[in-house]
Amino acid sequence: MTNYSIEQLTRMWEDRNEIENLMGRLTFSEIFKENDYFVDTYWCKNAPAPSLGTNNGYYSGYEAIEGLFKSLKELDIIRANVAKSLHPEELGNSAPEDLQGIGGINVLNLTTPVVEVSGDGQTAKGLWYLIGGSADFYTEAGAMAKSAWGRIGVDFVKEADGWKIWHLVCVHEFDVMMGTDWAKPEVPETLPEYKAVADFKLPEPNVKAQVYEYYHSRRPLKAIPAVPEPYKTFSETFSYGV
Repeated sequence: MTNYSIEQLTRMWEDRNEIENLMGRLTFSEIFKENDYFVDTYWCKNAPAPSLGTNNGYYSGYEAIEGLFKSLKELDIIRANVAKSLHPEELGNSAPEDLQGIGGINVLNLTTPVVEVSGDGQTAKGLWYLIGGSADFYTEAGAMAKSAWGRIGVDFVKEADGWKIWHLVCVHEFDVMMGTDWAKPEVPETLPEYKAVADFKLPEPNVKAQVYEYYHSRRPLKAIPAVPEPYKTFSETFSYGV
């Protein structure tokens, strides 16, 4: 066990608070669909090889991560235009940008935080369990409610303007329509009036990999992302990146 001075322990406690606040702000940014400045606000600018991982691969590099969130912003504009077309008497004169997140409710609960700040104060690691639910009137199938549970592991790096995300991996146990079989996700039928939403495709991860399997009856349980342990420098620990 490493013995730290009172000053070091105080600094580590302050860093932990900043990191937990960062994840809280990130969660609300996702709820409020603030995709246009998500990367600029939360992601590192100077650390090498930033990444964002999903069940099916990684967005590796700042450009790939930024491209994903720009596409999410584009999708929100498409949803707004669909809403305008379906309700012209109420929304016809509204700019799509003023209808951000229309018809959607997104609940993200991050629980059971495990945060370890490095002894040298330059990096940190965190793991959270995610319990989420959403309801949306403007999906490819019209009104739909979904449930999603999973885990988020993050490597943080301290830059000149504070703590930033370096590597983030978010894997789901399931992400399915409510009222359906978790182990057999249903594909909703596309309705003609929502075709523009169905036709829009988000960019695929530029590093393909099966990071974590969705829940099914024969899936072995794996500790992914792994629980962080105390460490002195990043060279002593594992990475949540690709």
